[in-house]
Amino acid sequence: MNPSGQTEAARIEENSAVLQRYYRMHSCIYDLTRWLFLFGRDECVTGIRVKGESEIRNILEIGCGTGRNLKLLGKHFPEARLTGVDISEDMLKVARKSLPGEVSLLKMCYSAPLEPGGFDLVLCSYMLSMLPDCRNVLDCACEDLRTGGILSAVDFHATRWGTFRRWMEINHVRMEGQLLPELQRRLKDCKIEIKNAYLCFWEYMLFKGRRG
Repeated sequence: MNPSGQTEAARIEENSAVLQRYYRMHSCIYDLTRWLFLFGRDECVTGIRVKGESEIRNILEIGCGTGRNLKLLGKHFPEARLTGVDISEDMLKVARKSLPGEVSLLKMCYSAPLEPGGFDLVLCSYMLSMLPDCRNVLDCACEDLRTGGILSAVDFHATRWGTFRRWMEINHVRMEGQLLPELQRRLKDCKIEIKNAYLCFWEYMLFKGRRG
């Protein structure tokens, strides 16, 4: 039972509204500042290994923000169709300025699959940890993947410093090691790397798995 009495739809809507306000303030400085602590984003894209790039023709990024990762994906998979979804219109305005027009950018809360079985690759970059509960998003992502399709994720993992953990919670980020079990439960052939940031102040994780 939900102790707050909220329905799941109400919780999703409330969290979406909170994050939209947050990114309205941060959209103009996002790319100027996030390189300081959003580590592993390039590796999350360049670490994808398949028999041939022709296998990846349809790519979805959930929480695409300013389009930084979509731009990199376009370089590595130039023949692929790219789709990005984000709840923040302010972030998408930035993305539209730097991405070619054929990239599909959708302002929406990703609470239902877009094209069940239609995507070869789904990317989640530093967005799962901002959800009170990542299970619905991961269920939708797996449903959107074709059999054998890849889910690639990079995100905060954990910290042993309670004060820092609480500070990150104020900034809408959970760092309790909650993501990996949910990813491993849904995907197979999982490859996981846990890396340290700033002399072990926190850990971030790189994940790649396939839909069975």
